[in-house]
Parts: sequence; C-alpha cells; structure tokens
Amino acid sequence: MGSILRMLNVEIPVVLAQAIGILVLLVLFKMFFHRPLQDVLRKRREMISGKFHAAEELQANAESLRKQYETHLANISEEAKSRIDQAMKDAEIMQNRLIESTQAEIQNLYRQQERELALERERTRRELRSEIMDLAVMAAAKALRSRITPAVQSAVIDQVLEELDKLPQNS
Repeated sequence: MGSILRMLNVEIPVVLAQAIGILVLLVLFKMFFHRPLQDVLRKRREMISGKFHAAEELQANAESLRKQYETHLANISEEAKSRIDQAMKDAEIMQNRLIESTQAEIQNLYRQQERELALERERTRRELRSEIMDLAVMAAAKALRSRITPAVQSAVIDQVLEELDKLPQNS
C-alpha cells in the first residue's frame, strides 16, 4: 500500500491537510451563506404573516361595522328600517366582494411568495454548489500542478484562504 502511494506521489500529510482545508471551507460557507439565507427566508415569512394579519384585521373591522349596523337598525322606526335594510344588503354584498377579493389577493400573494422563495432557494443552492465546485477544482488544480511539500502546502492553503476572503459575500 505504501509503495503504491509513493508511486502515485501521494503524501498522507498533504491529503490530510486538503481534507482539513475542505472542512474549513464548509464551516466558512455555513457561516457566510447559510445564516444570511435563513434571515432572508425568515423576513419573507414575517412579511407574508404581516399581510395575513392585516387582512384579518380588515375582516374583523368589516365584521365590527356589520354588527354596528345591525344594532343601529334595531333602534330605527319601521319606515327607516326598510331603507337601511336595503343599504345593509348592499353593504353586505360589498363586504362579501371585499372579503372575496382580499382573500383572493392573499392567496395570490401567498402563492407568489412561495414561488419566489422556491426560486430564491434554488438559485442560492446553485450558486453555493457552483462556488464550492469552483473552489474544490481550484484547490485540486493547484495541488496537482506542483509537488506538494509542507511549505508549498502551507502556501497553497494561505492562497486559497486569501481568495476566499476576496469572494463577494452575498446574502
């Protein structure tokens, strides 16, 4: 086994150093990409939740107004009552239309936000996968271009870390 590794010019310390480097890269990616992505998703969830609460408040206000109208109608004379009944019917129709349109808008917003979230997740996954692959290929290419000694290995790791620092950190 040792002779095969020597024939292939494979040095165990170099392989271990590369493995450690990859683990460091994974930790850095988790720190710089995973948390910001979670923050974006949390903010979007909060925004959607806020829109739902606003719609519920509108519906509660509409229900409150309906109850006020009913109380008022009980105190009016019979002649005025017929006119107000008609107005109440019209208001109820408008309320139903408003509720239906609000519910439809909420459903549309919810679907749209879910589509956007799915697209954003997929785009972020592709970007992360691409960057990880680029970094792995870059590190492997550098390792294969030269004989790696501990000094060269240290220089390659330092250089890869410097290049990682230069990468844009998108949320």
